[in-house]
Amino acid sequence: MVEEAPVLRLPRGLRLCEVCGGVRGRTLDDRLSVCLCQGVRCNWCGTVRRRPISDYYDPGDEIWVHVPWFGLMAHRCPAPAESRTGEHFTMLPEDEGFMAYSASMTRLTLLSMGFEHGDES
Repeated sequence: MVEEAPVLRLPRGLRLCEVCGGVRGRTLDDRLSVCLCQGVRCNWCGTVRRRPISDYYDPGDEIWVHVPWFGLMAHRCPAPAESRTGEHFTMLPEDEGFMAYSASMTRLTLLSMGFEHGDES
């Protein structure tokens, strides 16, 4: 008997990326899922990591995951020390709307911390 592959169920508005296979897109309730194609590439070894201060949908566990600002600190580059020259990371192009979404999440965070608009000192 042949087992059927499980059906992948994504929230409406999300889709699988044709390039990396990750989940990307925006849901009806305005949540943005960022795939690896919008991540950060190590210029020394080529490893691509998820973009800091972003979210992505994990279809295996059917949960949303947040990537914290310090997420890149976990990268341990295997490139030899002598080849490590120039900038360490390159931000890959953002999907349409990512920067606006990121800015709105930053504003919400600042407001939740008690900062008023324009008073981020």
